[in-house]
Amino acid sequence: MMANSSHKSTQDILIYIGIFIFFALIVWGAFMAIVNKPDPVTTSSVHWHSRISYEACGNEVEFQDDKTHGTIHGHNDGMAHVEGVVLDEEEITLAAFFKNAGIDITGQNFADYQNGDKCNFSSGHGKVVFYVNDEPFSDPNKILLSDNQEIRVVFE
Repeated sequence: MMANSSHKSTQDILIYIGIFIFFALIVWGAFMAIVNKPDPVTTSSVHWHSRISYEACGNEVEFQDDKTHGTIHGHNDGMAHVEGVVLDEEEITLAAFFKNAGIDITGQNFADYQNGDKCNFSSGHGKVVFYVNDEPFSDPNKILLSDNQEIRVVFE
């Protein structure tokens, strides 16, 4: 009987060690989540506006952006609105604004326009270019919206 009792106490000890390790891992994970939490982009609520215009083959194009919601959104007024505390840069990119509006955009395409497509009046191949305050960019994921920007999305 003594061996069986010794075996049972060893099992109990192993169970307690397992429970301790389980809870220690939970506490460690919670601690790491708090310690490694990235700092917000803004520490207080912001209200920014970036003016956005769209051109394709030399013509102005209009898009509905009032379906957007959240920190970054539009009101069909030619502006991207950033309102609230910005927690992550990815939520205020030009690409995030268009994704939120349901408009397909990458460095290779803008809505129905693809790099390499031709404009009606041109013999060359068009290309999607993004201008921020007249500086060209090729990737909308790298364009962070901020207050008083002038952004042009152009297929030329």
